[in-house]
Amino acid sequence: MPGLSDVQVHPGRDVVRKLATYIVEERDAPLPTEVNAVARKCIVDALIAASVGVNSSGPTAIRKTAASLYPGKSPIWFTDQASSFIGAAWANSAAIAALDLDDGEAYARGHPGAAVISTAFAVGTDVGASYEDIIRAIVIGYQVGVIVGAARKTYGNTGTWSPYAVVATAGALRKSSREHLEHAMAIAGESAPNQSFMSLRGKSPVPEGSDVKEGIPWSVRTGLDALITAENGHTGPRNILDCFAHYAFPEGFRVDSEYRILKTYFKPYACCRHIHAAIAGMRDVIVAHGIEVSSITAVEVETNYWAASLPNKTQPENLSDIQYSIPYCLALVAIVGNEAFVPLTKEALGLKEAEAFAESVKVIQAGDIPIECASMETPARVTVVCSEGSMTSQLKAPEWGAADQPSFENLIEKFNTASRFMVRPHRQAVEHALHALWKGDMHEAMKGLETNIISFI
Repeated sequence: MPGLSDVQVHPGRDVVRKLATYIVEERDAPLPTEVNAVARKCIVDALIAASVGVNSSGPTAIRKTAASLYPGKSPIWFTDQASSFIGAAWANSAAIAALDLDDGEAYARGHPGAAVISTAFAVGTDVGASYEDIIRAIVIGYQVGVIVGAARKTYGNTGTWSPYAVVATAGALRKSSREHLEHAMAIAGESAPNQSFMSLRGKSPVPEGSDVKEGIPWSVRTGLDALITAENGHTGPRNILDCFAHYAFPEGFRVDSEYRILKTYFKPYACCRHIHAAIAGMRDVIVAHGIEVSSITAVEVETNYWAASLPNKTQPENLSDIQYSIPYCLALVAIVGNEAFVPLTKEALGLKEAEAFAESVKVIQAGDIPIECASMETPARVTVVCSEGSMTSQLKAPEWGAADQPSFENLIEKFNTASRFMVRPHRQAVEHALHALWKGDMHEAMKGLETNIISFI
């Protein structure tokens, strides 16, 4: 293991300077129509996730804490509560990320939207930004966060790199100087949630499922605190991203070589993206061959290293455990159907039939599926063994990936399914907000975002 003297570090501050320069130059630049449309889909999708996640235990605890620690007037979505822009962004990011129904990016291997969109709306409201300003800041946040996340030499959950995205998003809206942005990113990067336990693969012991998950809400606080303290004169190690031991940026890379938000994937199911292809394969085999669940004796899932390394608990103790378990998710698909994931509720826990089915599911790393397979994200092949024989699916990619992103109408269908337990007036208020955001009417959207639905879910 090399000592500190062996770690190669660039003498300059090239990467952080490039990122800060990009933020300053792009925050007032017009966006291509396609990029604007994808950003609006990301906004709509985040609000869908937040509306069904807001009543979960993690967001509830953070919401109470934020209102106490950070008094203010920024709305905490779908409640009658408010906080400072830091507290609102913190609470709203928790609601978006709670049920694992939020968007993601395959190359960064994480979820930029929960951190970026919550930040953009909270800071944008605080500074009186236009909706177009907020959209531009979101595009910038995705760009910076994904670039940093994809450059990591070792895997880190979203919270390890999303503070960079938060600084970029908030800094674009606050018109922060390049120097302040440089120091803020350095402070945020060095102070980010380390996720040292949750980010490990092949963990022993397997982490207990909890509301901490990928550390996204904490990363929002970290990023915003970093920006404010940098604006007040605090400094950070601005050559942090030039450290060869931790990051691998291509020589002479350009921050603006492509719009990273265009590579966003969306989730039809409330579970880890590594599980989605297996769900699709399982569903295809059962439907194509008319298999009765009672006749299934075993299931084998061939996938890549990342999916095979999930905790994959067969007797989940909480919703987080379900979100990271291929065996139990496939059991829910077989026994309950896809609707079990939209939304995922506590009723999915403790199902003895599902636990027994999960015990029959074997997850293996397939030799013909590379560890890194970002072009297909996490593919899977599913074999179902039953009384009639053995049936195998094709190698499946997850649905709603970068190449086949859902339409706005698809997202509204997702909301209609996910919100089916809401009382009708509140469901209508949220849907009104989604349509308003798609059309660009921020004033109308805020009416829905400020509707208190937490007592009626």
